Amino acid sequence: MRRHLKARYLGPALVALVMIISGAVTSVRNTRVNLTRVALVDRTRIVIIELQSCLAAMTDMETGHRGYLLTGDEVFLKPYHEADGSLDRHIDRLEELTRDRPGQAERIAEIRDTATRKQEEMERGLEEMRTNGPAAAAAVVATGRGRELMEHFRQLIGQMRQEEADQLEARQKQLVRGFKETNTVVVTTGTIAISAGVIGTLLLALFLMAKERQE
Repeated sequence: MRRHLKARYLGPALVALVMIISGAVTSVRNTRVNLTRVALVDRTRIVIIELQSCLAAMTDMETGHRGYLLTGDEVFLKPYHEADGSLDRHIDRLEELTRDRPGQAERIAEIRDTATRKQEEMERGLEEMRTNGPAAAAAVVATGRGRELMEHFRQLIGQMRQEEADQLEARQKQLVRGFKETNTVVVTTGTIAISAGVIGTLLLALFLMAKERQE
């Protein structure tokens, strides 16, 4: 009889303990996964920002370059040179952020190559302006080579930015799903543990009441 009673009271307690342990272990595991996903989401956002910064720097370079060729005023070369330096830094940062992703690494290599060729083309125009005058610089621009390189640069940035945006959306959905799963586990195991505790308490109360009647 005593063994039967112990089983009746210990059973719910054991269920509650198992549920608490299970919930804790699952929560810890899911939290680690979610933290990794948060880091990936943050990194993807930074990649998108760096891509936008690359395009902005190249646009500033082109604007300064055009301003100098049209006016001959050296003041336009200040933003040109500033953007030139920042462009290289942004590309370096992109390379660092995507080092573990071969597909994007190849695209960044192409972005760097296109940027270098565009920079060389603009430097050629500046050199012609300084040494041979506006007509010679205009002839360099008239080849359309610089425009083609700029368009290709925009396309590369746009393609990579779209891919990162798609990945960001997918990772955000994974993160939300992970948080929901963690919440579900915590609520479910907690509910079962509380229910087991309540049942155990009720059984003990009923036993004590029955014992009092017998006495």
